[in-house]
Amino acid sequence: MVALAVDLGAHRLEVAHVQYYGWALLNRAALMPTREQLEAATAIVERSRRELRGRLAIDYVIPDYWAKRPKPCMGGWGRRSLNVTPSGKVLPCHAAEVIPGLTFWSVTEHSLAESRLILIGTSDTQRVLTVVFTYRSSKNHEKEIYRIISGRPASKIERKAYVEAAPAKR
Repeated sequence: MVALAVDLGAHRLEVAHVQYYGWALLNRAALMPTREQLEAATAIVERSRRELRGRLAIDYVIPDYWAKRPKPCMGGWGRRSLNVTPSGKVLPCHAAEVIPGLTFWSVTEHSLAESRLILIGTSDTQRVLTVVFTYRSSKNHEKEIYRIISGRPASKIERKAYVEAAPAKR
């Protein structure tokens, strides 16, 4: 792959192992590299980075299963980019639709700003909250999330928010 990237005149190459969701998750046992295979791939990437410094930037993504800690998908859900599907759904991550129980707004029904999604997380009652709100700025963004989680009185932006919670398991 590295030689092909050089031959094609690429400036950047991403070497990424399989990400385990959907079909890949079901077949994880057959697809997961061994520690030795991972170390061999890592050695090739590191050697290629040294040899091609200044000519080819190489991004390297190892499976979360072998990483010290899981990586945030796309730099954190909806923080840097959004994905709009051909049907118009706005996703915080290209694979978000495979997570059961989540719904996403569509740009055919709401503006892109209103459809910006943030996955808050799970509470102790096993509910998943998806909050859709009009984005103002990174600074305000963090404050609004805190208010929603903490249960303090809602601001104007939160009153406009669409909050959907899955039924709590009792």
